[in-house]
Amino acid sequence: YVSQGKPYVSVPDIPPGTPYDQAAQTLTNAHLKPKRVDEFSDSIASGEVISISPTDKAREGSTVTVTVSKGPELVQVPTIASGTPVDQAEQMLRDANLDPHVSWFGGHRKNGTVLAISPPAGQTVKAGSSVTIYALGS
Repeated sequence: YVSQGKPYVSVPDIPPGTPYDQAAQTLTNAHLKPKRVDEFSDSIASGEVISISPTDKAREGSTVTVTVSKGPELVQVPTIASGTPVDQAEQMLRDANLDPHVSWFGGHRKNGTVLAISPPAGQTVKAGSSVTIYALGS
């Protein structure tokens, strides 16, 4: 007789939004080992399950990866001085994981300079948020 290894067990259904501690206990009760991995999420609250893997069957005692929300990724709006070239300001915002939009005042829409930005420098916003650059055309 050759052992086939530990038997397969059903992985319990753990829906998104389940608190991690509850999910870990459910997996432990099913003779599985939870392994926590944290990720940002805009739709699942911090500390709650985003997903698990595998979702159907696993060998008894094996590891189930539980992806847990860290909440939305937050970034700080960078300081962009008045007079900064618009193309440089746009790149600074993209580098900060923000989405620049330019609102022009007067002149040509080339080689413009920054008058102000909104939201203001130092404000904490969700990654990917829009930041308006108010620019003076040259």
